Amino acid sequence: MVFVRNDVYQLLVEASADYGKESRATLDWTDSDLLREVVRRRLVANSLPENTPFEKVWLEICVSHFRGEETSQFMIDRSLMRPRNLIKLIGHCRGFAVSMGRSKIEEADIEKGLKAYSLDLITEADQELTDILGMDTNLIYHFIGEGREFNRDRLAEIIKGAGVAEETTDGVVRFMIYYGFLGVVSQGNLKYIFDVAYDMKLMDVLVKKAGSEAVYVLSPAFDAALNL
Repeated sequence: MVFVRNDVYQLLVEASADYGKESRATLDWTDSDLLREVVRRRLVANSLPENTPFEKVWLEICVSHFRGEETSQFMIDRSLMRPRNLIKLIGHCRGFAVSMGRSKIEEADIEKGLKAYSLDLITEADQELTDILGMDTNLIYHFIGEGREFNRDRLAEIIKGAGVAEETTDGVVRFMIYYGFLGVVSQGNLKYIFDVAYDMKLMDVLVKKAGSEAVYVLSPAFDAALNL
């Protein structure tokens, strides 16, 4: 059996008398180097020796730094640790570079590619939320211009402003954390769901410990489109 979401799987096995005895393989990605390897294999597949290191092939297609950050890590940090998202982001950047006749991705291409990619993510996240709520709220779009950090009260105001029933607020916030839309600051450390191996129980504890001082932080993957 394959479960797309860890939290659904967790709910099932917790109700089993044989909890802890099952054998499982986790498909979630939490390692930046593994994502780089996915990209490296795609880049060398057609024309380069199979053992070509990532650094060499990456610098042939992209500038080394953007906004003071190493470019591959910059993109990985905005991929929600999902290979398809990373490939999509690189594809957007490459598309702008090709359109301008450039031989490699430059800083301007990353800027434009990030915005296009971010808009794609907003559409996908809002559609998933619509499926979960059973109604179209355009909730994600209500975060436009609201900044990057929110306390619990402000978060509840935004959700209520989108027409979401107050009694479902907690569930909506949990979804946004699980999806990677929001991270949580606890004891001075910012954690997103992929930082804790997609364990929602751990995230719930971090939120509970933070209490009324909990700070929710918008993922940089969405920031480019929501806070232009």
